[in-house]
Amino acid sequence: MSRNEPNTNFAMSCAQRTRLVRTLSMMLAGHPLEVRQATAERHRKAHQARKNRRPASRAWWNAKQTESAALEQHDPDTLELMKRYELL
Repeated sequence: MSRNEPNTNFAMSCAQRTRLVRTLSMMLAGHPLEVRQATAERHRKAHQARKNRRPASRAWWNAKQTESAALEQHDPDTLELMKRYELL
């Protein structure tokens, strides 16, 4: 898209649409800016907390940590360096 063309990409994710509808609804209801910002922040934090509780992401992270620890233990270069500096 060149600079002179108008932006015609109105595609929105579901989360963006939800945030927009929530904000516009609160504006129509007459809520002040501070209340709208506080509500948006509360919803954002709640969503982040739900994401952090996902078992799949936690399992992936645990597997990654285990894998990196295993690689670190059996890495020949690391073992050679540890022997050189008498850490073994």
